[in-house]
Amino acid sequence: MNVYGRITILDPNTREKNKVLCRCICGQEKWINIFNIRNGDVLSCGCLRREKMSLEAKTRFTGIVPKSFVDYVGRKIGLVTVLERIRKQDPETWYSIKCECGTVFECRISTLRRSKYRKCKCGYEKHPLKHKLQNIKDRCFNPKNKSYKWYGLKSISVCDEWIKFPIKFVEWAIKNGWEENLTIDRKDSTLDYSPSNCIWVSKRINSQNAMGKRWEQNNTG
Repeated sequence: MNVYGRITILDPNTREKNKVLCRCICGQEKWINIFNIRNGDVLSCGCLRREKMSLEAKTRFTGIVPKSFVDYVGRKIGLVTVLERIRKQDPETWYSIKCECGTVFECRISTLRRSKYRKCKCGYEKHPLKHKLQNIKDRCFNPKNKSYKWYGLKSISVCDEWIKFPIKFVEWAIKNGWEENLTIDRKDSTLDYSPSNCIWVSKRINSQNAMGKRWEQNNTG
């Protein structure tokens, strides 16, 4: 029989975009990706996860700790350290966590288990400055970028702090006069993008500086 965990595949030959119809032991029928089932990534229709969440909730609301409960307090996951469990009116366990960049915030246990925090994204994903930093990295690291020949090809890079902790770039930019109509420029065109070597200037000034620097590079030697 095609049984995987709590799931039984009803007809492995009938598929819809790699999904097969399955029946869970709880009685629910659901279309699930066949590869996720065979890889062991999916073991139920979702009832197994709900049961685990219910057990975890008991530790917060009744003080009863089930044998299967795993406490993440004190663990280091990616760039974050789990500080403490938080009492919330939610069936899922919540933790207070601290990133290496210094940011402290709250998240669900399911988020931690997915190893979402292997990279620092604190306050970064929805901030408009993320596009600024991405553009900088593209011209330094992406050979397909049209400006790569003036940056990456000339060994211009981005400091480790901004690469590892994008929030540090956001904080630096805000503290150093960033406005949406300004663009970033390097004081010394031979050095990398870093807090000590960058300033915010108008697009006109930036273009003038870039043209002057490129003229010098093309006529040196």
